[in-house]
Amino acid sequence: GRSDYEGPYDFGGVLTNSNRDVVNGDAIYKRNQSYKEMHCLHPGDMYPFTRKPLFIIVDSSNSMAYKNFTNLFGQPLVCLLSPVAYPKVLQDQSQRGSLFTLFLYNPLMAFLYICGLS
Repeated sequence: GRSDYEGPYDFGGVLTNSNRDVVNGDAIYKRNQSYKEMHCLHPGDMYPFTRKPLFIIVDSSNSMAYKNFTNLFGQPLVCLLSPVAYPKVLQDQSQRGSLFTLFLYNPLMAFLYICGLS
């Protein structure tokens, strides 16, 4: 029989479009719930790009979908994944922007920020 495992599409991906059709505050789903999210960039969608060295930064609440990214062609591959959970002290502050992105953009400022120094 057919296996339920679909490989790189099983764990979801990074949502690329959060828009939904909404009527009276309720989301309308035009497709069966058993389908995968179509506005998502799944790890399997990136496989053709692994023929050459690849560097990926995944800043998403579902970055764990890329945790077991398969290297099919043996080329160098780096995946930087954002954390799934932040420390409680920093959770309220994450609404101002992603702490992961701050570390990538300005590491010194991010370090000072988490230390509580200004």
